[in-house]
Amino acid sequence: MTRMNRSLICIAAALLVCLLAIGTVSAYDPDTACTSLKEVIAGSGNLTALELVFDYSDGSIGCIKLWTENIIDPSGSLCNNLEEIINPRNTKRDLSRIVFTAVAGDDRISYELSPEKSLFIKLPEAEVFPNLSTLTKEFGNTLPHPTDSLRLSYGPFHDLGYTRTGSSVTYWAKSWTDPATTLPVMTAESRILMKSGLKWVDSCYTGNTEFYVKNILAQSTSPPLPTGTYKQTAHFEGYKADYSWYEQNLENSNQFTI
Repeated sequence: MTRMNRSLICIAAALLVCLLAIGTVSAYDPDTACTSLKEVIAGSGNLTALELVFDYSDGSIGCIKLWTENIIDPSGSLCNNLEEIINPRNTKRDLSRIVFTAVAGDDRISYELSPEKSLFIKLPEAEVFPNLSTLTKEFGNTLPHPTDSLRLSYGPFHDLGYTRTGSSVTYWAKSWTDPATTLPVMTAESRILMKSGLKWVDSCYTGNTEFYVKNILAQSTSPPLPTGTYKQTAHFEGYKADYSWYEQNLENSNQFTI
């Protein structure tokens, strides 16, 4: 091999490494994105809810919703969640789209985060907050009919929980298979609800839907919560490896008081 050929190979290898490195870096700048999000929220007047929806290149979708009446400093909390979405501490996934929707009663205004500038740009039409159950069932309609050929006792198994830090909670809902088995679609959702008189009202929600995975986790950290009594619920659904439907609701027996 000539010296020229060796040099060309080295250059090509170096370029490949650079391209791979660039490909692993998020297109969004979290600091700029959070500043833009706070500016949008501050300029939106009295909001009743904040919604954040994030799509991934594999078709998976995640979402967070905060009801402003039952939380403190929602914009700060949503920014923390946005940073975790852009630069996750655990599994790296390719984001394809992030949309924030400001809700004031029946009025909705949506903004998409620009990959080029990391700024939230107003969309011409408001987007509907996704119904993960509908999404899961629509995908299920494309699957073959259930079969009895797979009789392994692999689950899925479900759990929920939360940890408190001051007046905030990090809450999660997860499903997994054992032995590890790829399922066509899995959805996990969790809510923190506040007791209001004789009923429970929503404070925070997080949910994820993923395709062809062995497990799923929906997790979020709430804003500071006002004084009151709270509980956590979770909902799980999807299709098993034999294409049969599964669904389960859980409620955490450990209520907590702020």
